[in-house]
Amino acid sequence: YKTVCNDLIGTTDYTNCVHGLGHGLRHYYPDNLNESITACDQMSFYQSSVCMGGLLMQYTDEKITQSKSLQNDIPNICSRFELRDFDYQQCSDSLGLSLAFHTNHNYDDASKFCDLISDEVGKESCFRGLEREIKDAKLYKEYDPTKGVRELFQPMWIKSDSNKWIVDFRSPAI
Repeated sequence: YKTVCNDLIGTTDYTNCVHGLGHGLRHYYPDNLNESITACDQMSFYQSSVCMGGLLMQYTDEKITQSKSLQNDIPNICSRFELRDFDYQQCSDSLGLSLAFHTNHNYDDASKFCDLISDEVGKESCFRGLEREIKDAKLYKEYDPTKGVRELFQPMWIKSDSNKWIVDFRSPAI
């Protein structure tokens, strides 16, 4: 699985492939989140980050879809005690993204669910994912496909003002 996307390296489809691999790993290990996380961890730093994005997006969406009581389940979907710090933040971020979709991108409805998270880091991450998805959805509606690729999520070297080179591995943020 670590090389399934290699033929796409250098194209805009590469990142989408690795992200999709994360979704697939969640399906491959449906009853064991830690096994799918371990599988993403076996990849390079960049691949692992992108893989985890797909994996946790799939995980949070499944948990919301399967929930019989969002009020009770939302606070426990991403467990700070079961996940490493960054994975916990990324899970909570994905939870916000998933909530945007499950509330038809209604910020007020979705934000009520993010507010159910008692841990401040988790709550902030949930709101960050929610706000980013709502913003991205608005941009996508305004997107003109005749002008090229909307987003390019490839790692690239960027020269900063201080003449130092840094890598942008989660574009568009530096």
